Amino acid sequence: MMRWIVLLGGVLILLFAQAYARDMKPLEGGDLIVMEREMDAPSRQEGMDIAARDAVQSCVGRVYYSEQIVIARPLLEKYIDSYYKKYIFTVVVDSQKQIGDRIHLTLKVFVNYTRLLKDLEEKRFFFRPNVRPLFIVFLKETLDNESATYKDGWETVRSSWRDLTGQRLPETEITAPMSNVNVVGPPSLLAEAIRSAQKNGAEIIITGESSTVREKREEIYYDTYAFYRTNVTLKIIRADTGSILDEATATSLAGSTMQSQAINLSIVNAVRKAVFQLAEYYQSNWDKIVRNKGDYLLMFTGVSDEKLELIKKRLSSLDESAAVYVKSFYADTAVVNLVYKGNRQLLKDAIEGSSYPRMHIIKEEGSNFEVQIKN
Repeated sequence: MMRWIVLLGGVLILLFAQAYARDMKPLEGGDLIVMEREMDAPSRQEGMDIAARDAVQSCVGRVYYSEQIVIARPLLEKYIDSYYKKYIFTVVVDSQKQIGDRIHLTLKVFVNYTRLLKDLEEKRFFFRPNVRPLFIVFLKETLDNESATYKDGWETVRSSWRDLTGQRLPETEITAPMSNVNVVGPPSLLAEAIRSAQKNGAEIIITGESSTVREKREEIYYDTYAFYRTNVTLKIIRADTGSILDEATATSLAGSTMQSQAINLSIVNAVRKAVFQLAEYYQSNWDKIVRNKGDYLLMFTGVSDEKLELIKKRLSSLDESAAVYVKSFYADTAVVNLVYKGNRQLLKDAIEGSSYPRMHIIKEEGSNFEVQIKN
């Protein structure tokens, strides 16, 4: 009798496994992403819910492993909070252990990635970077430590950047925030600038401060000259992530018998110097960061800030040609463009041979590598 019970149990398990496999079959072919999670939670169910939400957010970061980027991140966060469950195929608890008043869980979350991509694309959370992006400018200008009534610096940034890069301004005038501000400061101000940029299709924000003060008055050949010094700091910001890519500073001293002319010359000269520095950075780096113009595109899953820094150092040390450009670090998914002219096998060995973080190449297609962090 016992033998028949065991046999019957085995048959039931086999049938269950076959049924489960049938359920999984429609989601094969890259449609299903399996995310491993380990955490402490107040209860089993809460842990499963947290893991599911985090897994969906992590999968959104995979969008950068393509030609697209993610925009409207604050809205996206709220959207994921409300609807993440519709992208979950199943959550499997591999183990659980009660530790005090909390439970330790190891889980696998199965995310319907194709459905997630289709839905978020329909909601316009994705954007394909332009070959020649639009830009907007915000510049706080002061004269003798008081807010300036002119826009000499702001207008010079716009015209100089346009001349050096060939980029255009949005057709709609940006009114929020006001132009005479440095949006790097209060987070709410930067968030407003990012919203305006994305709403108008701009990918680049240039912002900073221009401070002009009268330095001296001097008699030269019976004429009285006023001398003004301008100090300028400018930053270039990615409108999709809000990250500062580069910063430039410049100063200029100019004099004239006409006060307004001395002020204008001082501002224009300093701003042009700073814009030129930013334009050099843009020309050398933008396409490698945003538009996948490196030699390799690598996606790392299960990344932390510390591990990403170690990965960058390891890749940069391959040889003199190696340079790493972080395209995105979203949730625990990082995508980087790597410029590297050396041997491909040496790159693979550097990844697989790392002891910390321990990495495993799980997918390789042409110059694209998908890498999973193991510790």
